[in-house]
Amino acid sequence: VECKRADGNRLILGMTLGPLHEQGETTGLVGVCKDLTQIRDLEEEMRRKEWLASLGEMSAGMAHEIRNPLGALAGAMQMLRKDVQTDETSQRLVEIAVREATRLNAIITEFLQYARPPALNLVECDLNKVLAETFDLVQHEARTRPNITVVTAPCSDTLPAQVDQDQMKQVFWNFAVNAFDAMPKGGQLTVSTGCRKVDVAGRKADVIEVSFHDTGEGIPKKNLDKIFLPFFTTKKSGSGLGLAAVHRIVDLHGGWIKVESEEGLGTRFGVCLPRTADSGVRLWHEGREPWKRF
Repeated sequence: VECKRADGNRLILGMTLGPLHEQGETTGLVGVCKDLTQIRDLEEEMRRKEWLASLGEMSAGMAHEIRNPLGALAGAMQMLRKDVQTDETSQRLVEIAVREATRLNAIITEFLQYARPPALNLVECDLNKVLAETFDLVQHEARTRPNITVVTAPCSDTLPAQVDQDQMKQVFWNFAVNAFDAMPKGGQLTVSTGCRKVDVAGRKADVIEVSFHDTGEGIPKKNLDKIFLPFFTTKKSGSGLGLAAVHRIVDLHGGWIKVESEEGLGTRFGVCLPRTADSGVRLWHEGREPWKRF
C-alpha cells in the first residue's frame, strides 16, 4: 500500500492479515504493517543504476563511432576554410560547420567522461580545504555574474574523508555554477558543511554533508526525478551532462545527493559522503527529512 506522510513524502507499507480465533470461531482479523519504503527505494535505485550502466556502455560505443568521422569532417572543414576566404557566404557557412563540429566533439568528450569515468585517485583530506580551494575559482566566477553573492559557512571541525580531490572539486564547481545559472537576476548562494550520524545497516555512521542553497528560480516538481539523467536539461545551452556526471562521481565515492526545491524560492543540494572512519560502508540513510534522495 502506498500513501503519503504528513510531510508529503511517500510511505510504502506491507500488510499481512490473519484471522483471529476464539473458542474455535473466527472473531476478527489481525493486521501487521511494515514500512517497506527504504527497501523499495533501494530496489528502484538498483534498477535505475542497471539501466544507466547498460545505456552508458551502449552509448559510449556509439560515441566512439561518431567521433572518428566527426574528426575527419572537422579536418576537411578546416582545409576548406582556406579555399573560400574570398567568398563571404561560403566562408560564413564553413565557419558555422567548424564551430558546430567543435561543439559536438566537446559534447561527445564530456559524455565519454561520464560513461567511462577515470578510476578514483582516493586520498585522505579535509573536505573543508577541498571546498575552500574550489571556491577561490567560484568567487571569481560569481564576480562575472550580476548581483550574485556567495556566502560560505564551513563547520569549525576537520572533515576527514577519502576522496578524489580533482573529481570532488568538479562536483562542488558544478553545483555552484548551476546555482548561478538559476539566479539570472541575482541572488545568494550559501554553502555550508557539517557532520552528522545516520543509520546504515543497523548502526550509526558519520556522514559529511556539503550543502549548496541558492535563492534562484527553483526546480519544478515534475523535473526532480529527471535532473540527474544524462542529457536532461531545461537550459537553452548546455549538454545536460553536468549533474549526471556529478551524481556519478558522488555515487562512486559511496555517497548520495539530496535535493529540496520550491519554484520561486530556490534549491538546496546536499552532497553526503562517508567520513574516513566509515569509508568502507556503502551509505544509505533511512532519512525522515523532506528531501529527495538520489
